[in-house]
Amino acid sequence: MGYDITAFVGQEGTFAEFRQLSPYITVAPLNQGFELVLNDEYFENALKLGKSPIPEEYEDLSLSQNMLDWVALLSRRVPVAFVNAHFFGGNGSQSAALWRNGKMVLKPTTNSMMIGSYYGHLKDPKMPINSVMHELGVTATPPEDEFEAIGFPKHRHNEDWFAAYTEFSKREYEPFELGNENT
Repeated sequence: MGYDITAFVGQEGTFAEFRQLSPYITVAPLNQGFELVLNDEYFENALKLGKSPIPEEYEDLSLSQNMLDWVALLSRRVPVAFVNAHFFGGNGSQSAALWRNGKMVLKPTTNSMMIGSYYGHLKDPKMPINSVMHELGVTATPPEDEFEAIGFPKHRHNEDWFAAYTEFSKREYEPFELGNENT
């Protein structure tokens, strides 16, 4: 069974204004007073940032320079995290970063792993998403980790979040096949 998510996370209310840009934008409540907005083509097109390259040092985040500039600007008001996780059949990877006061303040080493048999190197024994969620203010009580505590396991895929928090079905989630009518 797979898992994938690509989203920004902030305190509740951080992303509410963006929901008004398009009915396709997914803003969802999380636990402990946080919320997420999916970082997909619906969101990126609605922001109208235009295309820009992904800086080499941020390839693991898969965020364009324009998106990096946008999140830095937003973080002047409130801390914002980015999470990116993709797992299938026990293999996968995750990356995460945290911005505060207009600057990226935490970007743990990306970890590619096999569940139960980790490879890759982390400076922190926690996974990148857990490290960033902890720094954002998520608290976890073992055996639960920050990933579980904030509520990421509630839905397993971006399209599940989309179907649960927009007026559209899971089958209608086609962020890579957009026409102008969707934004």
